[in-house]
Amino acid sequence: MKKAWLVEEGQYDFAVVAIYSNQKDAEEHVKRGGNSYYASEHPFDEPLPEARYHVAMYEDGQVLDADTWPTIDRELGFRGRSGVCALYLCWVVKTGDRQEAIKIVNEKRTQILALGIWWDTIKIKEMIKP
Repeated sequence: MKKAWLVEEGQYDFAVVAIYSNQKDAEEHVKRGGNSYYASEHPFDEPLPEARYHVAMYEDGQVLDADTWPTIDRELGFRGRSGVCALYLCWVVKTGDRQEAIKIVNEKRTQILALGIWWDTIKIKEMIKP
């Protein structure tokens, strides 16, 4: 992982004053800059986290919601049911494409309906692993 040293000024309302590839040059700049300057190390060009979508789908296949999942370490797979009378599935899918996520959850929904276990959360969890 690549790292850069930022020379910053201020605390809450701060500004980046300079960027260096090494700590020595950044600290030298801080010495010349005064008490309000400080140096901090920051990674850059990190690989993007795996994209994940959270899909909520009704029994009839209508999509209630399909948005990117903000927490990358969130568990994949069946998340349970929510809403009035548990009318829809909630599923987290590892993909960077919204339409693909909806398709995957729709396939899971179809399997669940074919097995007649829509209302049995325990059997759904046993049947389908993430």
